[in-house]
Amino acid sequence: TYLLSNDPSVEERVRQRGRNNEYVFTHTKKRNISDVKRVEIERQIDVTKYVQLLMRADPTRRQIVKTRYCIMENDLIYELDVFSSEEWNGKALLEIELSHEDAPFTLPDWVDKEQAHEVTFDKAYTNAALAMIPGKGPQTEGCDKVPHN
Repeated sequence: TYLLSNDPSVEERVRQRGRNNEYVFTHTKKRNISDVKRVEIERQIDVTKYVQLLMRADPTRRQIVKTRYCIMENDLIYELDVFSSEEWNGKALLEIELSHEDAPFTLPDWVDKEQAHEVTFDKAYTNAALAMIPGKGPQTEGCDKVPHN
């Protein structure tokens, strides 16, 4: 859930992860350093703090529901997010954790290269943009490019 922030250069969110009534709660603050590099400060919080921070939920953004799969291959960590949110049901994004911005990489064999599209520099594919409710609040540049079925 994205939060209203006092600093427009900082993106804030809270997240609940887990299953079977066993959850971990986190509070995250992100600041862009470049088009592909961000500083992210994430801390674990308790359920009381989580509920308290939810009071600052951004009303122009919806909650994103997804399942994340972390896959280690070729000495890299791939994070595959499969969405179950209404707008993006069944679609997926793959993020690769690189040691530095210019690190070389190749897509794993299990990625359908015919269907894959590079979206690193497309702001419409950030989680913050995907959470934006159409017609509410300021639109992130490129939001109109997000496919809707």
